[in-house]
Amino acid sequence: MKFKIFFFIFFILFLFSFTGAVNSATLFLSPSSGTFTVGKTFSVSVKVDSGGSVGINAAEAVLTFDPAYLNVNNVSKSGSIFTLWPVEPTFSNSKGEISFAGGSPTPYTGSAGTIISITFVAKKEGTTEVKFKSGAVLAADGKGTNVLTSMGSATFVLKAGEIPPPEEKPLTGALPSKPEVSSPTHPDPEKWYSNKNPEFTWKLPVDVIGVALLLNQSPTSSPGTKSEGLIDSKKYENVEDGIWYFHIRYQNKAGWGPILHRKVLIDTTPPEILEFSIKKEDPTDPKPVLTFSATDTLSGVDYFQILIDDKEVATTSNFEEKLFQIGPLSFGKHKIELKVYDKAGNSNSQVKEIEIEPLKHPIFATLISKEGEFSLQPPAIHKTPPRVTTEDWLIIRGTSVYPDATVKIFMAKEGKEPIVREAKTDSEGNWFLVFDQRLEKGKYSISGQIIDKRGAQSPETDKIPLKVVSPSFIKKYSSLILILLLIIIAILIWYNVQQKKKFEKQIEEFKTHFGKLKDKINRVFPALREEIREQIEILDKRPGLSKNEKILYEKLKEALDISDAFLGEEVKEIESLLEKITRKKK
Repeated sequence: MKFKIFFFIFFILFLFSFTGAVNSATLFLSPSSGTFTVGKTFSVSVKVDSGGSVGINAAEAVLTFDPAYLNVNNVSKSGSIFTLWPVEPTFSNSKGEISFAGGSPTPYTGSAGTIISITFVAKKEGTTEVKFKSGAVLAADGKGTNVLTSMGSATFVLKAGEIPPPEEKPLTGALPSKPEVSSPTHPDPEKWYSNKNPEFTWKLPVDVIGVALLLNQSPTSSPGTKSEGLIDSKKYENVEDGIWYFHIRYQNKAGWGPILHRKVLIDTTPPEILEFSIKKEDPTDPKPVLTFSATDTLSGVDYFQILIDDKEVATTSNFEEKLFQIGPLSFGKHKIELKVYDKAGNSNSQVKEIEIEPLKHPIFATLISKEGEFSLQPPAIHKTPPRVTTEDWLIIRGTSVYPDATVKIFMAKEGKEPIVREAKTDSEGNWFLVFDQRLEKGKYSISGQIIDKRGAQSPETDKIPLKVVSPSFIKKYSSLILILLLIIIAILIWYNVQQKKKFEKQIEEFKTHFGKLKDKINRVFPALREEIREQIEILDKRPGLSKNEKILYEKLKEALDISDAFLGEEVKEIESLLEKITRKKK
């Protein structure tokens, strides 16, 4: 909710900003390095370089630090270039995080604009880093363009403090100097402490012969001239809350010296929580808003701490903003604890319990694979559980009552962690998932959960059984079989072509030989007739043919004519057959 407020406010700011070229912006820390003493505080500023051009009017960031080396004492907006704070600066010393989101209706242009100042306390010796975890800088271009291109960091060296021993020089003829007092229980005079037994120590100069002491609530009182003896420490017990002053002076042979008035701030009373309430938009809202306020009459409220189910989730020192959004929380009951601390370290807390109702779970409709389409709804799912092979792809379809939500699908094999995939619902709540991973052989279960844009969740659905088996031999090797068939067909086609070519060649050769044979037949029979006639004439050595010779000649001629006619018919049949074969070939 706080980020919705952030972008809404800066959308309004953009309407009042002008349009122009956009340059790059940088978030950085100042100083970016340094050496500091353990137990002491130091300040680091978060700054922005607008990169020129139209300038910027909004920025947000999350910074991280190592809680083992540093603690945040305070986050200040004093001197900031921003005047609007949709997300007030907050910090968590347990997480090691600082976050903010601020802006201004007036564009900022500059190279070192201060956004916030952070006061750190050095905890132990070593080298540590403060850096940006995330960030955004919005240009004043009317569009809210994020122009952040780089984020700096800072490295600090933390060393133990060295206190040189004071030089002891006896003073002769002069009054003693003003005492230098420290306190192991209240080391900082300007800081509040919850210890009501303050203790003070000092080192006696060699010429001191008396010490006068007084503790009261007047800043200018005198401890008088009555010595408490040569003591170098004093402890008071059960001192009441309030602003106190420890007065001390030394005496030497020359008389009583000047008085030191040291302030002591004591507050043992915890702050009072004035308001603490929790509001949800609806029973399923996972991001409830906390409203709270507190007061502390002495030291003042220092910061608030929010714990959910005994785990710290946020720390804020913003006392003007009374609203704080938490979550998203999982459905169920949660314990929300508000702790408030004053500047002395006293705390008070209140605990409230809330319950987040779950969303309605998604509905599985069908499962589609190469094996077919399976219903995932009872009673069909109980009669015919889906069965797929290790070579199949899967499409799972379903519905829900939530548009534009995320559906998580869990595909779990027995004894193994589930495979998780996500699908988005459309404007009517329908969804589908193409499962892009081949499954191993075995028994699986399918279940789902829906999460809306707020982060609200449904419980996981009942598990739907799925059996994955090895494909049949033909299906498994179908591609190989198909390739072999194609090869065989190609070979047969090639063989047929070759045989056809060979046959055509033989036909041509036959036609050639047949043509020659036909010519020979056509020449042979006339020649035989003439040869027979001549031979008959030669037999009787007389020209012409006798009656008997004519009869013989006619019979031989008739035999030749019959043979000629028979061979002629055979030749015609062969020619007709060759013509048919030639036409088929064409």
